[in-house]
Amino acid sequence: MHQLSFCSANLRNANAADGADAWTHRQAFLAQTLQMLAPDILGVQECMDTQRQWLGASFPEHIVSPGIPYGNHAPYEYTAIAWRSNMFTLQSDGAFHLSLTPRVPSRSWDTSWMRVANWVVLRHRASGHDICVCNTHFDHIGAQSRRASIDVIHQQLTHLAHLPTILMGDFNTTPDGPVHAQARAHGFVDSWQAAGHRDGHGVMTFHGFHGTQWPAISGERDDARIDWILHRDATKRLAISSAHIITSQSSDGRFPSDHYPVVAKYRLAP
Repeated sequence: MHQLSFCSANLRNANAADGADAWTHRQAFLAQTLQMLAPDILGVQECMDTQRQWLGASFPEHIVSPGIPYGNHAPYEYTAIAWRSNMFTLQSDGAFHLSLTPRVPSRSWDTSWMRVANWVVLRHRASGHDICVCNTHFDHIGAQSRRASIDVIHQQLTHLAHLPTILMGDFNTTPDGPVHAQARAHGFVDSWQAAGHRDGHGVMTFHGFHGTQWPAISGERDDARIDWILHRDATKRLAISSAHIITSQSSDGRFPSDHYPVVAKYRLAP
């Protein structure tokens, strides 16, 4: 068996006016946190151009596929995917918009922001097997667009449905809703749940730079696990080993982002 580790991390865009949590203050700790996790494949959201440069410098052993930009105006963001160059070779890649016209820049339904998904097919050097990895960021306001977006992803990846597939990202909704149910209907399995964890009070990934204090500060739910790593695999080559929500803080109590990174580890049959 081969071990593969995946990480999804919303970076929080570099232009946000976050005061003490602004990008310039936390980028070093975020790099340290992600480097400690040592993912074989990393998917990031809200990745602006300056953060793409940071990603390449922080992970020189990885190749980065930025995909296509998303947002309504510049500066745009990317759902970039990075993979270890000594473990994988790129076979094909692509990206599409989460809209009624995925092949042209567009937004549909009630989405507030033009959204995209970025995918790569990677050949695992040691086993010779190909896997598909897709990274996305759903709208934070449009409930209809989130439900439709999972269908768009399913449709756009139909030609790759024969491959073991990892779908990761910030889905901006909790796993007790229709988006997660529709993902399951399309054959996707939630790594967190498959690893034996339960959802409920205190299980969250968005925290607004406040950690466990966020629900009391914001009045929002304390079970906002909105960052997921999903998988589907008709070949039965992928098996979940573990899944984690990474709650690291710096020595002065700061967080690397306003989302916790999430990690899933899999066994890949030879």
